[in-house]
Amino acid sequence: MTTPMTAVTMVVIASIVAMNDGDLERALPAILMVFLLARLLHILLGIAELGKYIRSIPYPVVSGFVTAMG
Repeated sequence: MTTPMTAVTMVVIASIVAMNDGDLERALPAILMVFLLARLLHILLGIAELGKYIRSIPYPVVSGFVTAMG
């Protein structure tokens, strides 16, 4: 799922930089905070073992999503 995360990352970074009038130095703390919170959520979801529910999503849906991102 690297391709979808690349697309999401690009949009998040571009949005935060745009909100800071294109100044990457001012946007950097917000960018880091977004990704640190995302990683924390990822860890918490792993501890709660919620990843097992991906089996409930039909394979064609997941495959179509990843293919569309490519």
